[in-house]
Amino acid sequence: MEKVDFLAFGAHPDDIECGIGGTIAKLTRLGYKVGLVDLTLGEMASNGTTEQRQDEAYKAMEILGASFRINLKIPDRGINLTPENIEKVVEILRKAQPKVIAAPYWVDRHPDHERAGSLVKEGFFSAGLSKVLPEIKPIKRPEKYLRYFLTIPATPSFVVDVTDYYAIKKRAILAHVSQFAHRPEFSQTFLNEGQFLGRIESRDLFFGAQIGKRYGEGFVLQELLELEHPLALIK
Repeated sequence: MEKVDFLAFGAHPDDIECGIGGTIAKLTRLGYKVGLVDLTLGEMASNGTTEQRQDEAYKAMEILGASFRINLKIPDRGINLTPENIEKVVEILRKAQPKVIAAPYWVDRHPDHERAGSLVKEGFFSAGLSKVLPEIKPIKRPEKYLRYFLTIPATPSFVVDVTDYYAIKKRAILAHVSQFAHRPEFSQTFLNEGQFLGRIESRDLFFGAQIGKRYGEGFVLQELLELEHPLALIK
């Protein structure tokens, strides 16, 4: 596995795209290496087989320009804080050695999204402990652990302007045909009933408006950002 600058985690194969697809597209177009990690295969979804969902996930990865996409195959609806699951996250962090990681915000409509962020936080801490998974050399922990929003946004610590990359984000989301397409053979769900994609865009329009741009993606830091002095705020 190659080392990356930024590593994004999602509970299900479409979470990263819905949350921060614009940021991923921006980073890769700026020359940064980005990896994607799905915790589950999303096998409990009402539509799509695991094989279909994997094919869609890789298509979305190619659209975003990420360096790799890995699935940890933790059971869907079973993202629990077990030593085995924590070690899976630790292994990825030690091999990819990202500078910054991101996972879902701790409040969300879906319990899996909340638990995904908690599991990644456990792995983030344990990655620096030599007695956890001792066969893989411990690393310096990533410099920052960010949270991103899915269904329940809150006040972000900062917002990334993704206006120029929003069309790419939309293409990556729509690559997940089994989840977002409205077809007669599909069961009607929260995702494909016609309003979910509009909710994502409304959220991103709102965050963009807060920084005077069209589209933005918000992130939360649990710690304060350090500035050398107030003028460092000026671009």
